[in-house]
Amino acid sequence: MAAEATHHKRHMHFGKGEIWALISAFAYGADNVFASRGVTSDGQGLDPVMGVALRATPIMLFTLIMSFFMYKRDPEAVSVFKSWKYFLFVISHGLLTFVIGNTLLFNAFRTGGVMVATPLLGTNVLWSALIAAFVFREALNKQMLTGILVSISGVFILRLGQNANVSLPENWIFAVPLAIGAAFCWALGGVFITNATRNRVDRFQALAVSLIFSLVVLNTYLAITGKISQYWTAPFALIGNVLFAGVFNTIALVGVTTAMMYTTLASAGTLSSLQVAIAPLLAWLLFGQKVNLMYIVALLLILGGVIIVQRSKPFQPKPGTLEIKEP
Repeated sequence: MAAEATHHKRHMHFGKGEIWALISAFAYGADNVFASRGVTSDGQGLDPVMGVALRATPIMLFTLIMSFFMYKRDPEAVSVFKSWKYFLFVISHGLLTFVIGNTLLFNAFRTGGVMVATPLLGTNVLWSALIAAFVFREALNKQMLTGILVSISGVFILRLGQNANVSLPENWIFAVPLAIGAAFCWALGGVFITNATRNRVDRFQALAVSLIFSLVVLNTYLAITGKISQYWTAPFALIGNVLFAGVFNTIALVGVTTAMMYTTLASAGTLSSLQVAIAPLLAWLLFGQKVNLMYIVALLLILGGVIIVQRSKPFQPKPGTLEIKEP
């Protein structure tokens, strides 16, 4: 009982870790708002793939710099290039998360805007639980199932509750599968990067390699399709919005990484999940996006389901406890 009480108090404590997690949530929210401003649905915005590439650039530079400093400071750190398995995991993460997932996300921003896309991104926590259940045979407890059902109900209310009082693009409904697809790709990509970092692969080096690979793929596509000229022909305001989003994305990464140094994964993940609500709030405060009561109910249900699932997760193994076996 004493151990249980201590465990409960640890979750209730609000300290440095929780503050950094909230910073991460606000930064992720701002990231989504400014990213969506760069790929507007009026035909004047950036190509979604261009948006993905621009947004990834600040965080790629940051992780590349950090990998040089952090890798040397950790004597137990393992290089991505030590094993082809680690390198393959990192490349798979980049393809799923940054190339496919973020391209789906930016298309969701362009089709439905931040008010539709962002709440649905929270389902990546639900996808993670389902992937863990079916791929790794981890049990789905009642709390996880409850959270999944609560979030699904929120998605349906989001679909049914839109009306003329909400300033959404005409074809916003197509953003729903795009955003959910992005969340699924993020969850699946997370499986690969986690397998690498749990085996002592330096997380900053892993992210840097993943992002560099992704930028090569994205810019190759832009060159082949002739859209790479947007780098120097697009309005600076659009490019600035997406680069600004990338800076906030970098701040969010620093926030959530620092939070995990001071608090539990459950606490950090739960508070970071508030980005689902913060992005629409910022869009409303900064740019006058309108919401109705049904939207707020849907948002709270999706957020509530995400938090329920996040809080039901068991503690993650310490780095080095998960072995990657030969196929």
